[in-house]
Amino acid sequence: MKNLFIFLTSVLICVNASATILSSKVGTINKLYAYDDHGAVEGREGAAVYIYMDTGLTACPHSIYISPNAPGYKTLVSFALTAYTTKSTVRFQVYDDRKLAGRCEVDAIRFE
Repeated sequence: MKNLFIFLTSVLICVNASATILSSKVGTINKLYAYDDHGAVEGREGAAVYIYMDTGLTACPHSIYISPNAPGYKTLVSFALTAYTTKSTVRFQVYDDRKLAGRCEVDAIRFE
């Protein structure tokens, strides 16, 4: 039993160690794309929203996405749409281990 606990703890530490939240550089959104089904998650409203900008990140340099699986999906989409239409400068926090078509998943949006 003790060995099983040590093994499971080691696995969980390894899994958590691989996930990183990165911050993009500050910039403006160049394009927003949304489709009716691409990136959709069963049981969730909406589909992925793709955000195009120079992120300054090697993991996803030109685009990122908002997942309908995100707990704050509607808020994140609202923030992205506001930032795009007002040409406000924003910074994104993204997960480097959650990708869709080469794009990193958005964790947070900050107006700066």
